Amino acid sequence: HPSAAAVGLMEQSLHDMLKRAANRIQFGTPISHFPLIQEKIVKARVYSVVSAAMNAFAAKILDQYPLADLAVETSHCKLFGTTRAWDTLNDALQVAGGSGYLATQPYEKRLRDFRVATVFEGTTEIHSIYPPLFMVRRISRQLGDGSLGILSRLGRIIGGLYKGIDCPVRFEHRVLRKAARFARRHAGAIKRRLYAGLVVYGKKISRKEFFLRRITTLKLYTYGTLALLARYDQQRQGDPDPIGLLALRYFMEEGRQADKDGRHLFQTKLDGLKHRLFHHMTTD
Repeated sequence: HPSAAAVGLMEQSLHDMLKRAANRIQFGTPISHFPLIQEKIVKARVYSVVSAAMNAFAAKILDQYPLADLAVETSHCKLFGTTRAWDTLNDALQVAGGSGYLATQPYEKRLRDFRVATVFEGTTEIHSIYPPLFMVRRISRQLGDGSLGILSRLGRIIGGLYKGIDCPVRFEHRVLRKAARFARRHAGAIKRRLYAGLVVYGKKISRKEFFLRRITTLKLYTYGTLALLARYDQQRQGDPDPIGLLALRYFMEEGRQADKDGRHLFQTKLDGLKHRLFHHMTTD
């Protein structure tokens, strides 16, 4: 599966970047001392850990419940793994410098071989909007077959906004408790934004791709956090791995930024400019 291949490629790229950055000298110092290089290495570590946890979480659920419908979760695994692996492969070539472009090195071949992973088994664009559309269909079925009046349907939607979301697992470690709160809070935010989108857009919600993508992005961070918590729940003996905890904190911080960027229910100014630019580019 592409998401499993993504983990292996990210781990190999991380190994290559650490080795190359320690040995490549620029301005009289190893490039591993430069923050912009460190950022690439850190992201490779975080994303490989999260992607592996996502895959393991989905696989464990399917092992226990073979008939479970994990369409959304497996979509997250594919989208997150392939997009982050592509970025990591590109970063690894960048860290390697000019030699990374040569055919005698593995970087350019990895990029060519993996590029198709963001296209087959559902393109990145499809997986960026599919999860919220899947959830919208499920919500629509819960609202009834259309025989309800508009006021009754709105009442059910508004009622759904305020149903609580609980996390059944409790952790003693402070960082893990914060992660559980993070996941619970953002799961609630996703639900509220989806219901609000249904109220505002109705059946036209499937055309609001920028809105749907913002929902998916936040959901990726929520699912990734839950997957990491599930991994730690299986490893309750002893203190959690310090590097793993730092990776979790980094991932949550990215998720908080995604939450801030994704709070727009209506079209953002940037979205509107994209539409206007495209319109002018394709009309006389």
